[in-house]
Amino acid sequence: AKLVQDLGVSNQMCVLNYMAMFMELRAPRSSESVRVTDTSFSGVQARVFESTSPGPRRLKRGVVYFHGGGWALGSARMRSYDRLCRTMCEELDAVVISVEYRLAPEVYFPGQYEDAIQACRTILTDEVLARFSVDPGRLAVSGDSAGGNLAAAVAQE
Repeated sequence: AKLVQDLGVSNQMCVLNYMAMFMELRAPRSSESVRVTDTSFSGVQARVFESTSPGPRRLKRGVVYFHGGGWALGSARMRSYDRLCRTMCEELDAVVISVEYRLAPEVYFPGQYEDAIQACRTILTDEVLARFSVDPGRLAVSGDSAGGNLAAAVAQE
């Protein structure tokens, strides 16, 4: 990664992120218990995890999740976050929306925060809540590391 940066081809962090993504990226793959779809909310990419378990049709809990990675690494599409969001979906019986905010160095702060706010504002519309059968009174924001910071900032908004 350093060599690529020294040659002026790309930033070292971009190369590291591309390498991690190449090894970790996972296509949206549904299972018997979880339906996975990639979508966007006002231009911000996201991966949605919905339970397919049979039961009475009712409004579900919702979790908006922001991945970690120091503002520069990571993706909602990485295997580790895919597994985490599937587990939350199954164990909490919740719709989990994992937001794919833009990363540094291509986008500097407050770009990530703006993506998080924009995605959440769109997710909170009646139309989107109804589309995913999410109860607006049972919606949480969550994240790890830099994503935890975004979740805390969004919750304050």
